[in-house]
Amino acid sequence: MYIIHIQAIYTSNLIRIFTNPPYEDSIDTLEDLSNSDLTIYSSRALQTFYKTDTLFEVELSNRILSKLVMVPNHTNSMEELARFRNCAIVIYEQELLSHKTDALSLMKKIVDNRMTGKRHHQFLVRKESSIWNQEKSPKGKYVVVTPEKNTTALFQVLWSGFLVKSLLLIYDNNSFPNIYTCNPYAYENQCGNYVKEYNFQQCTGNTSLQVQDISKNFNKNNLSMFLHEYRFPHDNVYSVLSLMIQDALNVTISNSMNNMLDDAKSPKLFMSPPFFYGHPSYDLTNPYFTDNNVWLVPVPSRMSPFKALFSVFTIDIWILIIVFMMFSTILWWLVKVFSENNRYLEKFSFVFIEMVSATINASVNVIPQTTALKILVVSYIVYIIHIQTIYTSNLIRIFTNPPYEESIETLEDLSNSDLPIYSADVLQSFYKTDTIYQVELSNKILSKIVMIRNHTNFIEEGARFRNCAFVVYDQQLLSQKTDVLLLMKKIVDNRLTGKRDHQFFIRKGSFLLEVINRIIAIGKESGILDKASEKLRFQVSKIINVNENMEDSDPVVLTMEHWQSQFCTMSKSVVIIIFLMFSKLAVGFNATMDDSHLACVLDTIKQLFKEEETVHFICETCDDLIFSNLKNPYVLININKKRPAYKNLKNVVIQVENETVLQDVATIMETDNTVNKLYVRCLVITNNITDGNVFKTLWKVLVINVILITRQNNLYVIKQANPYDDGNCCGNFTNVINTQNCSTKVILKKIKQLNGCLVSLILYPQQEGRDTTEIINILLKRLSTIINATFVRSYASYYTNVSQEYIAFTIDQPNGRNLHDISSPIHEISIYWIVPTAKPFSPVTTIARVFKAKVWIILIAAFIIIFIVSWLILNSNRDNSYSFEQFWWLLIHMISTKLGTMLNRTLRRRSFQLVTIIYLNYLLTIHVIFNAKLIHIFIVKEYGNQISNLDELIDSNLPVYTFKDIKLRVFTNARTGILNKIQKQVIALEITDFIYTLTNMSIKQNEAAVGFIALLEVFQNLDVKWIKDDFLSDFRSFSLITKKSHFLFPLLQNTLRYLDESGITLRDERLINEQIYKNIASKNPSLDNLNAKKKFTLIFIMLAVGLLTASLVFMFEILYK
Repeated sequence: MYIIHIQAIYTSNLIRIFTNPPYEDSIDTLEDLSNSDLTIYSSRALQTFYKTDTLFEVELSNRILSKLVMVPNHTNSMEELARFRNCAIVIYEQELLSHKTDALSLMKKIVDNRMTGKRHHQFLVRKESSIWNQEKSPKGKYVVVTPEKNTTALFQVLWSGFLVKSLLLIYDNNSFPNIYTCNPYAYENQCGNYVKEYNFQQCTGNTSLQVQDISKNFNKNNLSMFLHEYRFPHDNVYSVLSLMIQDALNVTISNSMNNMLDDAKSPKLFMSPPFFYGHPSYDLTNPYFTDNNVWLVPVPSRMSPFKALFSVFTIDIWILIIVFMMFSTILWWLVKVFSENNRYLEKFSFVFIEMVSATINASVNVIPQTTALKILVVSYIVYIIHIQTIYTSNLIRIFTNPPYEESIETLEDLSNSDLPIYSADVLQSFYKTDTIYQVELSNKILSKIVMIRNHTNFIEEGARFRNCAFVVYDQQLLSQKTDVLLLMKKIVDNRLTGKRDHQFFIRKGSFLLEVINRIIAIGKESGILDKASEKLRFQVSKIINVNENMEDSDPVVLTMEHWQSQFCTMSKSVVIIIFLMFSKLAVGFNATMDDSHLACVLDTIKQLFKEEETVHFICETCDDLIFSNLKNPYVLININKKRPAYKNLKNVVIQVENETVLQDVATIMETDNTVNKLYVRCLVITNNITDGNVFKTLWKVLVINVILITRQNNLYVIKQANPYDDGNCCGNFTNVINTQNCSTKVILKKIKQLNGCLVSLILYPQQEGRDTTEIINILLKRLSTIINATFVRSYASYYTNVSQEYIAFTIDQPNGRNLHDISSPIHEISIYWIVPTAKPFSPVTTIARVFKAKVWIILIAAFIIIFIVSWLILNSNRDNSYSFEQFWWLLIHMISTKLGTMLNRTLRRRSFQLVTIIYLNYLLTIHVIFNAKLIHIFIVKEYGNQISNLDELIDSNLPVYTFKDIKLRVFTNARTGILNKIQKQVIALEITDFIYTLTNMSIKQNEAAVGFIALLEVFQNLDVKWIKDDFLSDFRSFSLITKKSHFLFPLLQNTLRYLDESGITLRDERLINEQIYKNIASKNPSLDNLNAKKKFTLIFIMLAVGLLTASLVFMFEILYK
């Protein structure tokens, strides 16, 4: 597993290295540059910019400054750096624009201003001047500071360069400087021909300046735009520019489709987009937008799957792979022929199939034994793993993202194709025929161009049939359908046509030309036109990039340059193999076993072990003939060398001739605990060790399935023995040995019974309790019957180790549990908690608990309210004056009515009668509920609050007693939350104090206990409650334990599984536990008290409604009276 990860990581990175070779460590920061040995060239003009007062990077600054060499011009140094890679240069980023692109591509750029700071380009002016005030100074202003006093000449020079928004600052040493401003469009200046009208002021601290605007006001005159069927695909840029012209010149623009350029009556204020050819009577404005030239070619088609499979490598790599496979096959066959003396000569076809299998699977079926073949196999597998990994990695990429056929990427590819190129006839004059460096390319392209009037339909046809190419300007792509453009690849290339500039025609000599040019310049300088242009170009770029990125899907085809090292390594290995093969032929071969012995061994191995199973050979001097003819994978263990801890010794072949060596081999097999000895198959090849010693030596380490191949009467025979046969006395003797010829079939007998042999069983003192004892007795009786063995009991301490002669029956695992096997649980016992029982209530308390306190309070309140209402009704009769004795009469009347729910007399007042009826109805309902509850209480006795779970036990804060041995086991794996609470209540006692506490629990009523049912069953008649809750502890399980890899463990485990699945174990446990669990049940029935809010809400609502009705009747009687 480890080496697979190493190989996968190595080969994955090897693919990346072959396809994209890595670079050496580069200089990425100033720290790396300071630690290098490169000289740093710098211009003298930059010398004053270097910082020498850096506080935090003094060491870095000193190292950099020590490497600086000041030169007047570092252009030559730049070329030297690019060519010889032996120096570094520091420049400002603007200087990069003046260097060649090919030179800059060979250099790495590091932007870092820590040592020099940024270079600011600025003018030095007076701080008090208002020329740069943002509110009064528009963009595009120029200040000329000079001692020259000829202002006329200075302004005319500035205006000739279109620097109209400018001022002169003329100074001398005797006075303040003078400031001059002038407008060329003033009346006296005659559009800049003269300088007669200007402004003059002295430059003092409060000087305020205002630069004149250059644009003229045409007072909303009309500016005609002749379109002559010209369409603006860049309408966004044109609309922005037209708005700027309207605002700057104060005109209105009207578009016209009439062509009046050749008409003498055309207005003075007009513009027109240009034709695709020049016009002698008109001038062109500066370009306001530029188009790129786009060549549309068909997108490449997907490569066929069959062709894609072979596109990973070039043809020379495929040829070399086949050559190396055939050469390695011949070399393998020759080594086998000369190394085996032609006795077991294989056909060449078998070796060829083996080599093809190794090429496909990167593994061999048979492990070679000779040194030459080992080197050949290892070298070839390492070589083929690299081939396979890179091939499959690229193949995955091909399957997930199939590659394309070779596509047309440049104009050179298009010129070499057979596609005709369609172009609009109006573009004919734009093709360059005077190219100096690309004459051949220009001639090829021009020879393929076919001029057409309108190529919109042709583009759809070309996209569908993939039989032609087109050349258009990028703005024309916006008018094409998206599904059509998806089928065309776009190549942006202006080498043969140049970019197309969008301009306007204006009459020659018109003053409007200069104004429009300046408006276009303002739009570009301010970024307004550039923003509109970028928005349009972004739309075009989305169309150009609408195709899939097919370049990324093309796999890198590996060439001989990538694979040179691998083929060289394989060639060296082949030379070494040939040298070893001929050196061994010169020296000769060692003697080997004869053919009959070899045939017997190989036939027995074939019967014992499957071909895919690994065989472990343990020997002193192993025979090479066995390995060279063996089909199984194998591991060779030399007993004379340093031996590690071997694992998985399941199929073992032992070749020894000494009894001491055999004992060492038995020690090796004993230390292997990964495989159960019952499943170990061992073949022993020997001639000098007696049969009995071979079997008994291996039986002692619990290896039972032993087959011996030895010589008997000049013949090789196979011998087997069972330690539990009657004559072998449980492995103490070897009186019964089965002998058969090598040609017969070998059958391994499974051990199911032990023929009465003794099995020692260890019992630990913690196994107490009647249920455990009876389970042990029943289990041993059944095991003795099934496996035909006699179990002998022996008692030991808990920490006694289980040796290989014993099995154990215990609750917990003994020490060294990693060295033992544990069977399925035989018997599980639970944890029980003992808590005091609840006491019954007294008769008075029982009657009072019929209703809750809230109900009693409401009953008394209702009685008082009814009494007050009745008294008010009686006192409202003014004819009769009721005495104080009548008050007591009414009270006695109400109480007797409440207790007896009947009247001794009826009054005539209607309101009083209504109150009486409501009162009786209310009392009848209360009496029925009270009597029903009272009958239930008399039949079923009611108890106090009973602890029924661990949460209630925690809330009660009762002390919980247990004995010390059980405390550590019960609470070891408990959950943290409830464990921390219950541990505060647990008190661990000695066993005698614990028993005393249990006997007094029913008397004290303030203690609890916890323990196993087996220990607590003697106290099951106590007046306590038993709670079964395994939340804080696992089941305590009884299991059988044997030494690791003991051959008896599978036999015992299968027997226990049989008893469990058949239901015998469950039936035995049920019979034993019936008597123990019969008294463990809850003794406290609980009664639910009535809830005042839920049970009596309707009754009290009825009473309230009745009282309200009686009150209304009473009020009516008073008013009526």
